[in-house]
Amino acid sequence: MKKIELNQKKLFTKRKMVLLEEGFIYTENGFLNQFIEAEIPYEELQVNTIYKHSQIPIFWLIITGIFGFFFFILFISKVTIPETKADWSVIIGLGIATTVFSFLSFWNWLNEVYISTAKANFILFRTKANRNEVDSFIKELKLRAKSYVKEKYLNSLKGNLESRIERVDWLYETGFISKAEFEELIENSTITKI
Repeated sequence: MKKIELNQKKLFTKRKMVLLEEGFIYTENGFLNQFIEAEIPYEELQVNTIYKHSQIPIFWLIITGIFGFFFFILFISKVTIPETKADWSVIIGLGIATTVFSFLSFWNWLNEVYISTAKANFILFRTKANRNEVDSFIKELKLRAKSYVKEKYLNSLKGNLESRIERVDWLYETGFISKAEFEELIENSTITKI
């Protein structure tokens, strides 16, 4: 099985994720030489909690809202009551600030994929430009993890009934097997026989 690699860069942050046979490696270089490296086995991946997240940071929304509010109030008061003391240069300045902060809100829009494991969470950028690449990478990650864990744990269903059922429960709860597979395994004679 060949390794698959995803490299990302956004401003000062570089992220790299490599899919291997038994797990994946995640590295991140950040601002001021922050460095993270983790090697995670597929068993620790929480397949059910990999999700896409998109939001504008609240800071930029608040700042844009404040400047926009004052711009709107002063503009309306100047247009409806010409003798208002509000100066056009202040109103134009607030309008420009509102436009700039609106642009910064859009620029800082977070569009990411969160990958949860037993020990940590990892984040990948998911922008308009790389959306298809990231989606296919995540699909391959899930496929490899499920295949590896199923092969490793379902082929070794030995021991007492209780431990085998616990293992099947764990596989289902962590998302490595579907509900149909879970029910089939529970009903299957290899599970119910001691």
